[in-house]
Amino acid sequence: MGLTATLERSDDGVEEKLLPFFGESIVGCDYRRARADKIIAPIRVMTVAVQFSALEFNRNQRLEDELRRERRSLIDNYGCSESSFGVFFRQVQDLAKNGDFRAARTAGRYLHAFSARRELLATCRAKLKAIEKLGAVLAGAGKTLVFSETKESARGCADALASAGVYAESMSSDDVGAERTRLLRQFDEGRITALAAPRILDEGIDVPEADVGIIAAASSSRRQMVQRIGRVIRVKPDGRPASFVILYMQSSIEDPARGAHESFLEQLLEIADEKLDVPADGAAVQLANWLGQSMETVESARSMPRLHALSAVVNGKDVIDPVRAGSVTNVLLHEAIRADPDRFDLLLSCLAILSPQQIRVIVTRFGLGGGPRRSVRETAQLLRIGARDVVRVEDESLGRLEGQDVLPIIQLLCGEA
Repeated sequence: MGLTATLERSDDGVEEKLLPFFGESIVGCDYRRARADKIIAPIRVMTVAVQFSALEFNRNQRLEDELRRERRSLIDNYGCSESSFGVFFRQVQDLAKNGDFRAARTAGRYLHAFSARRELLATCRAKLKAIEKLGAVLAGAGKTLVFSETKESARGCADALASAGVYAESMSSDDVGAERTRLLRQFDEGRITALAAPRILDEGIDVPEADVGIIAAASSSRRQMVQRIGRVIRVKPDGRPASFVILYMQSSIEDPARGAHESFLEQLLEIADEKLDVPADGAAVQLANWLGQSMETVESARSMPRLHALSAVVNGKDVIDPVRAGSVTNVLLHEAIRADPDRFDLLLSCLAILSPQQIRVIVTRFGLGGGPRRSVRETAQLLRIGARDVVRVEDESLGRLEGQDVLPIIQLLCGEA
């Protein structure tokens, strides 16, 4: 017996291999039944139309023209399938490897244009700008998964969210097992609140639950799309809904108006409690409403030191000033210079509530170990961690030190400063 949530392949493997072997396919639980049985969360879906720039639009048109021309040639001259795109694409890949010179060259041109269009759709500037605007809302929300099609676009999405103050990282097949495990563990613990990845998250990896799923570049494979939404629609302990934001370039192959992922969207939308199609400039407001945030709160968060620190790191700049301002920061800066033994003992008693990593970051950043005060990048290099990790750990540490259990000591030190 074989069990799968997606009895689909882009080739003819189901009809020629799986069904003849197993003998019969029994339809079990589709989305509608799963929703009725309450084994998946309530679902809200927002499709967001994003506009090409003039240069991007012209490049997309040229690539689509080239793809149509080469596809016609591959069908007419080299016998590639016209009825099934999955079979057609597999045949083109085979021609590129094993065909004669002319066939391989034609197939190569098609595959090159196909990859170029995929990269263009994944990295359009307006799409990344829309993700950054959504990040202003997500900075105060739960966990988010961002699905892309390429490693480069995953990094771009993570950078866009980090520029908005979100603890975001990207993950790809380049990450070895230990690094991948670290990222997933930190995402599960909430230390990373947004994880962007290409197809590596589609299947085969146990990904912690998320509240929001952003599909930054839709896959042409329905199987992959089904795997993606399964990461987000798990039932939440408090019954809260799962929210999906599907970004698409208007008038491109991603546009639902052109039939993009039609069967997938139909199944998702038929069980959605709320479904909207909004322009890019209205997506953040709608997402804030779904997540119970006011835009006043979102706008005020734009002044967060954490946001500016993460944005600087993303843009290759360094951050010398501490992430947070306030009494705790003032005491740390003051005591690093003053170094009075008795007062320093009181300060160390405050630091005792922090984890070893938090202590290392605070001591290194503020020069509490007798060394100079260091920037984010210097601290990252010295401790051999990422610059974004320094910002995150420092923010967590100062927030912890602002807690009630050490506040009396901090207030005492402030009064004597």
